[in-house]
Amino acid sequence: LIRHMSNDRPELRGPLMRRMTTVDSTKEAVIIVDPYSTGCLVGEEIMKRGFSLIALWTRGFAEEMKKHVPMSCGPLNYLDQIDEAESLQATVDVVFKAAGNKRIVACIAGGEAGVDLADALSEKLKVRSNGTEIPNRRDKK
Repeated sequence: LIRHMSNDRPELRGPLMRRMTTVDSTKEAVIIVDPYSTGCLVGEEIMKRGFSLIALWTRGFAEEMKKHVPMSCGPLNYLDQIDEAESLQATVDVVFKAAGNKRIVACIAGGEAGVDLADALSEKLKVRSNGTEIPNRRDKK
């Protein structure tokens, strides 16, 4: 069990409320889009906290890159590994099927290649998100 403070985003769930929350992370899943390189370490940290991890690979992501796991990273025991579907709604359906009875609590990018899909999917799933309203927000100009 994890006990933490939570600040809910008003545009997703109503007025901002600060409250103590106790979470049974064994009943929850996190989606990580394109977890390669240092993204694997992020996934490892998520699993250490008891959450199930679902790897979502974007269309066209190279098989060779999927094997790019740092030596410092322990084994990644994904609940499931799935591929992006033809549409965002079809991808949502695949994600829910992979999660089974677990509640999806987050969707994050595991690498640069997964940022756009993670933003769109997290927005669609109504979990904390950068959203899609501002395109190319991550551009470092």
